[in-house]
Amino acid sequence: VTVDGMAISGVTTSDDDVKLTAGGNVDLSAAVALDAGDLLVATSGALSQQLSGTITSAGLGLMVDGATTLQAANDVDVLAAMNDGETLFNDADDLTVGSVTVQGMTLTGITTSDDNVKLTAGAHVELSAAVVLGTGDLLVATSGNLSQQSSGVITSAGLGLMIDGTTTLQAANDVDTLAAMNGGETRFNDVDDVTVGSVTVDGMAISGVTTSDDDV
Repeated sequence: VTVDGMAISGVTTSDDDVKLTAGGNVDLSAAVALDAGDLLVATSGALSQQLSGTITSAGLGLMVDGATTLQAANDVDVLAAMNDGETLFNDADDLTVGSVTVQGMTLTGITTSDDNVKLTAGAHVELSAAVVLGTGDLLVATSGNLSQQSSGVITSAGLGLMIDGTTTLQAANDVDTLAAMNGGETRFNDVDDVTVGSVTVDGMAISGVTTSDDDV
């Protein structure tokens, strides 16, 4: 926005929280830079971003009724979502699925209404809160390790893994189909039946379990 020669681009705070609510679609075409602040977006439409619309924040909380497509070079420490549509999120480095609170609104873990979720990251991913997708599939692709706390259980129809480091998922997970193409040791626990098969999310398909000479 430019008025009288003064131009402002994106949303910037001095480590302060921001809550955006909307009755339709939200598109980030410029950067949101909150540093140690948290961002919460609640909308009855879809949430998307341009490559220039990166998010830099301590926490990111999402309540999105439509599809969420945040695949730019975001730098978020903690992600939490309660979404009704497919959720695609990319982070440039470490990412934790946990809790985010903004203005009294708290989101914990990732929940969808039987919709798929894809998480991609440039470093380690840790699940410290539950991922509950119902009949949706979860795909995690990271150049680091993937781990979980006992509270970070995964409940989904399918789980697809592309992990360059070690995978340690030994909580009480409930996944119907597992597929992995990993570069490190892989440990996975399921509370009941599990099938090694094929999982496809956002056009990325993984079939069977493959490692680079690593134990499973």
